[in-house]
Amino acid sequence: SADELVIEDTSRSGDSISVTIRFRPLSEREIQRGDEITWYPDGDRLVRCDYVQPSAYGYDRVFGPSTATEAVYDVAARPVVKGAMEGINGMLLSFI
Repeated sequence: SADELVIEDTSRSGDSISVTIRFRPLSEREIQRGDEITWYPDGDRLVRCDYVQPSAYGYDRVFGPSTATEAVYDVAARPVVKGAMEGINGMLLSFI
């Protein structure tokens, strides 16, 4: 079922990749154009779309548009920064 999300630990030698999604709110320009949100968070691990099949994708963590930047940082970036301070390689990518 699309509501079930199975996450397997496929990391080797302590390596891991985590994917975090944060939705932004519509801009004023998008609102004025009458744009609609088609993809949206469903809980804290699923992204859904009512217009496209399949309509759900699972991620390590999903944040809605009202989530504070600090909350996203605490989950997605803080562990990477902490690891880097302890000599562990890490990388953060952000796409807008």
